Amino acid sequence: MRQPAIVQRPGRAIGKTPLVNILKSQGAYRIDLALPGFTREQIQLEVADQQLTVRTVAAEAPNPGSKFTRKEFHYSGFSRTFRLPEHTDTARIEAHLEAGVLRITLPAVEPTSKSIHIQ
Repeated sequence: MRQPAIVQRPGRAIGKTPLVNILKSQGAYRIDLALPGFTREQIQLEVADQQLTVRTVAAEAPNPGSKFTRKEFHYSGFSRTFRLPEHTDTARIEAHLEAGVLRITLPAVEPTSKSIHIQ
């Protein structure tokens, strides 16, 4: 059975992992991660061995001298790894953070073929 092109690899569970959407279009894949409250400086992307790892550092600032009367959410760091499709052009991967969504575009390398002359 053929495996899907992008597969989540178990990452180090630093905190709760964000929700993710993975889309396939002609010539590219796109990974959208919900990261409300994180800035560009708090997000790290790394590509190695055909895997893409997304990491964040905790975003919550301490409130000295204050106590919560109710706390229903918090910001914590996480790590999530995805296996990239075989024909991903890793040199052209792009990432954009807008309105709390990190959008990562994974362009595909155009498959090439060549004729071999028989001598």
